[in-house]
Amino acid sequence: MSTTSALEFSSLPTDAIGKIIEKCDLKEQLTLRKVLKNLRSQVDEQKIAYKSISIEIYLEDSFIYCVYNDKKVVYASENLDEKKGHGYIFKRSFIIRSEDYVKIALNDLWIALKNPELRLENLDLEIFRDSNDIMNRLEILLKQLNHKLYVKNVEVNLESPEYLLLLPYLKPKVLEGISIYGRGEDSDVWASKESEQVREIANLEQWKQAEELILFPFNLIPLEFLMHFKRFLIFADDGKDSLMVLKNLFSTSTEFESCTVECELENCPEYLESFCEKVDSGDPSVLLYRSKIPDESNKVLEFKLDGDKIVIEKKNF
Repeated sequence: MSTTSALEFSSLPTDAIGKIIEKCDLKEQLTLRKVLKNLRSQVDEQKIAYKSISIEIYLEDSFIYCVYNDKKVVYASENLDEKKGHGYIFKRSFIIRSEDYVKIALNDLWIALKNPELRLENLDLEIFRDSNDIMNRLEILLKQLNHKLYVKNVEVNLESPEYLLLLPYLKPKVLEGISIYGRGEDSDVWASKESEQVREIANLEQWKQAEELILFPFNLIPLEFLMHFKRFLIFADDGKDSLMVLKNLFSTSTEFESCTVECELENCPEYLESFCEKVDSGDPSVLLYRSKIPDESNKVLEFKLDGDKIVIEKKNF
């Protein structure tokens, strides 16, 4: 009577293992990477077709939260209590614990980014609390790439302009939209660095060729660096003052098409009537105003107050 020994996973043919890895989701692939060295290399060769990557870095709380497509991964220190403060992040996330969690997180990010065929619709980076160390490590990782990243939209939620280190590593022309979310108290920090990082950023082809800008707060970037954008979403605390600034900016810009402004709308109708002509919108719930653009006989800026937002568009008159 002959006996047949059980076939171990690691002894399967390479092609068979590759097919199995292809069927695994991100959580399962990350687990396989940590089983055997040869499995790690095979997982890395899969070049997963990511469409979006989001990285949130909470070094003060000792964890990094990443979302690859819709797969959520938390890289955390061994002794982090996930029930304190950030339970909503840990819920339904695959958790990897290690005292060197930053290294593991950056290595997994490197695996995704080093694929030259990567095509990202969105790349988001959010850093809570300043850390030169993590920024240096991120920049070292990006410098190791042999190609510029194909990213259509990039979002950064940061404390200081030097954190826009991502831009030089993205493909110009491919990059369409840039979203910058500072924090209310950060405006002075950015302004103090205008002659350095902000000007350097504004001189990048990645910045100059992008067409859409989302900006909060409104005064985070000097107006001179916004002239080439076609479309805007702007969050402004000082609604009335911002409207006049935007009117002057958009009247001067030859590229401007449209802007949505989220701001406090109290007394905005009276304010708009001080420099615009009120016209019938055809909808009682929508207020419409027009301002002629100087030196443009057939162009006007149209201000539409609709609900809790103002939509500004350049139109033929």
